[in-house]
Amino acid sequence: MKWGLVPSWYKGEPGKFSTLLNNCRHEGMLEKPSFRTAVQKKQRCVVLADGFYEWNKKSPHKQPYLIHLADTSPSPEMKELTSQTNDEETQEVIDGFSDVVGGRMLAMAGLFDVWTREETEEPLFTYTIITLDAHPDFAHIHHRMPAMLTDEAAIEKWLDPSLSTEELAPMLQPTSVLAWYPVSTVVNNVRHKTSECVQRIDPRKRVSKQQNTLLNWFSPMPKTKAVSPAVSDAKDGDPPESKKTKLDN
Repeated sequence: MKWGLVPSWYKGEPGKFSTLLNNCRHEGMLEKPSFRTAVQKKQRCVVLADGFYEWNKKSPHKQPYLIHLADTSPSPEMKELTSQTNDEETQEVIDGFSDVVGGRMLAMAGLFDVWTREETEEPLFTYTIITLDAHPDFAHIHHRMPAMLTDEAAIEKWLDPSLSTEELAPMLQPTSVLAWYPVSTVVNNVRHKTSECVQRIDPRKRVSKQQNTLLNWFSPMPKTKAVSPAVSDAKDGDPPESKKTKLDN
C-alpha cells in the first residue's frame, strides 16, 4: 500500500489529491468524509515500522529524536522481516537500529481505502495512520502520537472483520509504550540512508559546537600590524623582483 490515503470516491488523479491524509485524527475518523468508506467497510490495517522521527520544537535547537518501542527484546518474526531487504543502504540502517534497540517493530492502527482508475480498473491501495493526543510521558516531544496496538490480542481485534470500526474506536488510547533518544540532524534529508541516522548523539555537544561557531562568527577581528606594500622596480612586462616588507621583519 502507499502511505497517504486517497478516498475511493475521488475522481481525479491520485497524485493531484490536494488533502494530505498521511494521518487520521482519532477524534474525527468516524465522521470525516475522507475516511467514511474505510470506516463503513471495516478497511482497517496495521502499519509496521522500526521507528519514526519526531522533532522536539520546544527545544531551542529543534532536536530530532528517534522514537521506537520501549520493549526492545527482539522477536524471531521481526528478525526474519528485517532480513528480507535487498537494499544495502536500507539494510545498513536496519542493522544499526537493531544494534541499538533490538529490532521489535511498532504496530500502529491504520485505515486503508482502494481508489480505482476507471479506464483500466486498476486498484490503488492507500493507507493512513490514526493519531491520538499524546500520552503524558511523550507529550514533551510532541502533542500527538500514533494509535499503538501493543500486543497480538490488540492486533487481532483491530483486524477482526466481524467487529465494526465504531465498536473498536474506544480501544485506541494513548499508551506509554514508546521510548526515544536524540539523533543527528542528518535525518532532515531523506537522501541520507546510513547508520548515522539511527545513532544516539549527545545533544549537549551539538549545542556547544553551535555556540562556539556563533561566538567565532561574531568575535572581533584580531588586530594586525600595518604592512607596507612591496614596491617593484620592474618595467612593464618584466617579472617583479622580490621586495621585503615590514611583515618580514
